[in-house]
Amino acid sequence: MLATVVDWAALAQAAWVSAVIGLGILIVGAVGVAASLRAQDDRAVGASGGAVVFGGITVACVAGLIGAVIYGIYLLAQ
Repeated sequence: MLATVVDWAALAQAAWVSAVIGLGILIVGAVGVAASLRAQDDRAVGASGGAVVFGGITVACVAGLIGAVIYGIYLLAQ
């Protein structure tokens, strides 16, 4: 009876996609934090070029995370 009520293929696909997206967001966040720390270290030693590059990576990661949140809200609202 339970097998007819639950679409197991769709449930498995939703779990798989959620795990992949979750890991992707985790990796983007980790790269953003690491780049931010590296930019701070480069600024401390006076390497302004590296600080700018790593600061840009940090901004790109934050923008990606904000975009992921907005897209998730959009998908939930449909």
